[in-house]
Formats: sequence, C-alpha cells, structure tokens
Amino acid sequence: NQLILRTKAIAMLDAILSPEWEYRYYSYNSKWSPTEEMASMRNGSGDNWFILFGRFGAAIKGLDRESEYSNSDLIYAEMISQIPDSFNSFKQEPAFSMKEASYYFWKSDTDKKWNKVSGFSTKSKDVNDGSEDQLAILCEPVSAYAEYVTTYYELEVPEKLIEAIYNHEPLNDALVMSLNSDITMDDVLPDIVEIGYPIKK
Repeated sequence: NQLILRTKAIAMLDAILSPEWEYRYYSYNSKWSPTEEMASMRNGSGDNWFILFGRFGAAIKGLDRESEYSNSDLIYAEMISQIPDSFNSFKQEPAFSMKEASYYFWKSDTDKKWNKVSGFSTKSKDVNDGSEDQLAILCEPVSAYAEYVTTYYELEVPEKLIEAIYNHEPLNDALVMSLNSDITMDDVLPDIVEIGYPIKK
C-alpha cells in the first residue's frame, strides 16, 4: 500500500529530524490496535488529519480550521450516513475528534478510487476544505518534503536522503546520522518500532 509506505516514511523522517515528539508534524502508529494502523498530522495550530488503516480499507478525517466547512454538524452527519458501517471503528474513534473536521475520505479494499463525503453544503465549489493542501505531501515528490523541512525546521536536507527513506531503505546509524548528526539510531529506536520502519540487520 503506497499510502502506508509514504505516511510511515514522513513519520520516520520527522522522528529523526525532531527527536522532541511535540514539535513533529507527522507520526505513525503501526500498533494502533491488533488489526489497525494509524497515521496523523498535527501542525501545532489546531489543523490535523488522521488516517486509519484496517481490514475495511482506509479512511481519512481532516481539519483545516480556516475552512468554512470546519466543525460543521452537517458534514459530520453526512460522514455518519455516507461512510459504510464497516468503517465504524474509524467513525467512532474518540482520539480523532471526529466532529472537528472539514473533510473526510474513505476507500474500501474493493474501491478503485477514494470516496469523499459530500452533499452537506450548497456553497460554491470554490470553498477550500483544506484537503488539497494538507494531503499533498502524501502524493507529491521528494521535493515537497524537502520544502516542508526548509520552511518548518529551517533545515536543508539533501533530497537523496529523503528519497532513501521514501524508498524504505533499512535504517542504520550512518543514514540516521546523515539526517541528524546529533542522534544515533538507538535514540530513535522507540519511534522505529512504533512506526514499523525497517532496520538494517
């Protein structure tokens, strides 16, 4: 699953570049439940997204606080009715603050493309729900993460190193220290385990 690989990669990069968890944007928990994994983004200003992966497929809840759609009872009601009951663990997950949202997507294992909750607003299609900007990094090239690192962490990280993580090359001390010379692989071992990222044997 390409989305799982990408969300694990950006979580691993953030863990290496920002050992302090509270300053990271991206995280991943490969042991969210016995049958589910979870990826998330929190920007520190109240905007976020959560992606739940499970036997049902995958589902996304996102919040752009600036969007006119944010925290609307109407979008939440449509989410409850439109997303199938097989996604109930997603729909009822208290940790995701499901009512605080400006967009929702879901995709079952049999769907060929993502479904988006719609029909809750008669406003112009020009209203920005935040999904395009927030989720872009999940499908854009390495350069998008490099730009984020420059803007947010004020770091210049060679794209070839980001690409190595995007390609899930197993971690070793050399790769970790080339990304952040202040730490070793042992320092991020708990994150490696939580994310489920491969390490060099």
